[in-house]
Amino acid sequence: MKWRTIENHKVFKLNFFFDFNPCFPNYVLTKTYHTIDEDEQILEKVIGTEIQCLQGKCLTQKVLKKKPEKDSKNVKPITKNEKL
Repeated sequence: MKWRTIENHKVFKLNFFFDFNPCFPNYVLTKTYHTIDEDEQILEKVIGTEIQCLQGKCLTQKVLKKKPEKDSKNVKPITKNEKL
């Protein structure tokens, strides 16, 4: 992990470094913290890197497979992602 301050100590960033991970390709995830006052460090907002999960590896979604109805012409099962 590395950190640095920006803009007169009102913004600071934390960089988290990862080795190879079979679930997501990001090697670095960043959190940026914006504060209102540099003396009191009152938190205004936080911005984080969006994690790009590899297909079928997202831990926040569930893959639902529905078999087609008997009378249906569609032979393939229907696949749907649902957020947990």
